[in-house]
Amino acid sequence: MTIRSHSHAAGHRSLAALTVYGLALGACLLTAAITAALHPHLDLTNTALVFLLVVFLVARTLGRGPAVLAAFFAVGLFDFVFVPPQLTLAVANAQYAITLGVMLCVALITGGLTAGLRREAELAQRREGEARQLYEAAKDLAGALTDSQVAEVAQGYLATSLDARGCLLLNGPQEALEVCVPGHPEPQPLKVEQHLALMAQAESRTVEYGALAADGCAVAYFPLLAPTRPRGVLAVAPRDGDGERLHALHPQLEALASLLAIALERIHYAAAALKAEREREAEQMRNSLLSAISHDLRTPLTALRAMAESLVWQTPPGEQAQREAATAVRDQALRLSGMVDNLLDMARLQSGRVTLHREWQPLEEVVGAALQLIRPALGDRPVQVQLAPDLPLLHLDAVLMERVFANLVENAAKYAPAATPIRILAERAAPRDNETWVEVAVRDQGPGFPPGLDPFQRFTQGAGDGVRSGVGLGLAICQAVIAAHGGHIRAGNGPEGGGEVRFSLPVGQPPALDGLEEDGPEPPAPSTGERP
Repeated sequence: MTIRSHSHAAGHRSLAALTVYGLALGACLLTAAITAALHPHLDLTNTALVFLLVVFLVARTLGRGPAVLAAFFAVGLFDFVFVPPQLTLAVANAQYAITLGVMLCVALITGGLTAGLRREAELAQRREGEARQLYEAAKDLAGALTDSQVAEVAQGYLATSLDARGCLLLNGPQEALEVCVPGHPEPQPLKVEQHLALMAQAESRTVEYGALAADGCAVAYFPLLAPTRPRGVLAVAPRDGDGERLHALHPQLEALASLLAIALERIHYAAAALKAEREREAEQMRNSLLSAISHDLRTPLTALRAMAESLVWQTPPGEQAQREAATAVRDQALRLSGMVDNLLDMARLQSGRVTLHREWQPLEEVVGAALQLIRPALGDRPVQVQLAPDLPLLHLDAVLMERVFANLVENAAKYAPAATPIRILAERAAPRDNETWVEVAVRDQGPGFPPGLDPFQRFTQGAGDGVRSGVGLGLAICQAVIAAHGGHIRAGNGPEGGGEVRFSLPVGQPPALDGLEEDGPEPPAPSTGERP
């Protein structure tokens, strides 16, 4: 908007004001002419009432300013034309002076009250119209399914209701705002200042450029403040270049910005919900497929393991090559069987069909049973177990927790150099959330977790995948089991290098035991790793 457009708009307003005041004066002159013609038939009192009626009508139709002018002009005309001595403003009789004063006061009061009522009625009608227009815009926004449809509704409301142009700038990549193109864009799109739009969004306030804006550029930027976060900016410019009129429209524009922000947030979360539903359906299908395939593989794998084990034991002592081949077949069958077990466990955990069979267990027994299960896979690799002597009993599912320790140790052995030790540490953690916790860590001396890798994502493997085959489900299973026990698990690098997986488990409140001997309870039997 330029200085010339400002002057042009001001000239239009001045001409309109002069026209209104001219009509007020013309109404008084016309009344004077009519009453002068009827003067032989009207006395002064009736003539004064006619002038008061004209002032009332001027106030009713033209407003307060013209009514005040009409009141003074009507009293002057009444004095000049009808009050003796006529054709002069002098008053011969003091009674007429009082009449003129009362007439002026009544005219001013009547005109002011009437103009006030007119203004209130116009304001109420305008607000009703604005509310109706915003309601129609809200209905259109409720049916919008895309950002471009929201932009089209905003463009239509600005054009039809406010005689303005506008465009939506939505959050894009790299902290930039991108113009959202509506379904039916204007021939000449509105130009925007990116830094002003970013300022409006960052400071959550309206930014106006006013007379400094160039032709075709937005002069005001309204942030789209949704309940959770800003969704973008509404840039607006008046079609007639009248910046003052646009400033008066701020309440409607701010209301429109709120409606647009809510609509954009609804569309965002609707898209997120649809994406989550599709991912859930795909996940459910994948779990069903994995479960079916794993069940179909389990029977032949069991037979293959048995036959391979039989070949190992039945090979004559002198047939070393045959024994090594049979041993390799057995080891690969065991490894493939472990992968199938992981697939089945992951499918059950993700489907929510796993029921925890909790018992009060010492952590030492669970760790020992897990190491016993994976001893053939570890070979000669040392495992150092350091458990604090004051560890309490834990209320857990022993079989699932054995799988957690087995997966963590196998994962550490997979990436750590050969013959380097794997450490398992456990101690009491600081109480939090009115709960006592036990902290467990599994450390290795391998390369550690690379930055940016989420090791708990299913089918994810880090560096060193060629060391040992796998499908990348071990840590995902650990996360699901720990979460089912109400604990937390995280992965990172240890203080001395290498990878470290640390998880915490709530201790809970052990039940009261009555009738125990002084020597204390008999320790529970080690878990076998199988469910009866």
